[in-house]
Amino acid sequence: MKRTWACSPRSQAAFAREGWVFDQIRAAIADRRAHPREDAISHLCRQQVMGRPLTDYELECTIYLLIIGGVDTTTSLTGQTLLHLHQHP
Repeated sequence: MKRTWACSPRSQAAFAREGWVFDQIRAAIADRRAHPREDAISHLCRQQVMGRPLTDYELECTIYLLIIGGVDTTTSLTGQTLLHLHQHP
């Protein structure tokens, strides 16, 4: 089912690329399961919930949230910093 969005063309273009992001995440999960490293994705791949390993879907969602959370907080911090500097030259 294709999603439709009532938003700006720029936002629609970003949502259209969401599939690419998940493709990259899936590839990273497969790579880390086959070749673990000392990184966050490898660490998540080794975790268990109630005695069972995380599913690929659970890993995909968790990694996506980490990425989006990092983007959102950085954007917010930058905006708030510029506002503060503008108000307190």
